[in-house]
Amino acid sequence: MSAITDADEAVRASAARSLGLIGRDGLELLAKLAASDPAVSVRAEACAALGAFNDSDTTPLLARALRDKSGRVRLAAARALSRRDSPASTAALKALLEKSPRPELSLITQVGLAERGVDVDLGLADLTLGQGDPELKSLAVRVLSAVPRQEALALLSKAMRADPSNRIRVEAAAAVIVRLRRVESPR
Repeated sequence: MSAITDADEAVRASAARSLGLIGRDGLELLAKLAASDPAVSVRAEACAALGAFNDSDTTPLLARALRDKSGRVRLAAARALSRRDSPASTAALKALLEKSPRPELSLITQVGLAERGVDVDLGLADLTLGQGDPELKSLAVRVLSAVPRQEALALLSKAMRADPSNRIRVEAAAAVIVRLRRVESPR
């Protein structure tokens, strides 16, 4: 695939995205692009594409990408690792969270950990719901929906009733309904 060596970084980024769609045949090339391409957009697309695979061999590469100079690459790597439920990806996400990254990266990491049953602090999700950024608030709702504690349900209920954004109220209501359905016993 000659597109991965093209001088135009947009072409290489598209190639990385496409490699993620063709299956395991593109895995080795994606790993190479994620690790060493000079362009941020290409490394980020390669990390995002690696998220489609639950390949333990690429988990260390994604963990290293969490330390990339580019925030865009770090976000893509965190999202990819959040999709993997393995001890290595869990350890990488926990290590990242200990470094108190920026809110978006923290929330993505918390979603990944909470969805696999790891207990996370709800302080950032609570604080984020009081802010104005709908994307971050949506991530906060995802964190709260994955945490089984009553405190999370209370925060979701509050967002469902009082958030100024229709989008967040609907997302919170959906999360509350899903939680209540989990509690119901099968008849």
